[in-house]
Amino acid sequence: MVGKADIYNTKTIFNRWKVKYVERLHPKDREDITKFIRELQARGYTPTRMLKYLSYLRSAYKHLKKPFRELSLMNMEQLSD
Repeated sequence: MVGKADIYNTKTIFNRWKVKYVERLHPKDREDITKFIRELQARGYTPTRMLKYLSYLRSAYKHLKKPFRELSLMNMEQLSD
């Protein structure tokens, strides 16, 4: 069986975006996000789904302006408002 063709070049976009995103993170979070990406890849997630997750994380990081390890429950509740 032949895999689906990547007509939107999603793998390349994901790899490029992953590098840019991880470089801009707080040093404490780089290792955690890299592990998260590896775990998603090991579970067989598509590049499109991983891009979506990274997009959510990037939005949260920009909004809260704190490393993920330093977030409290109150900080997380701010995102849902």
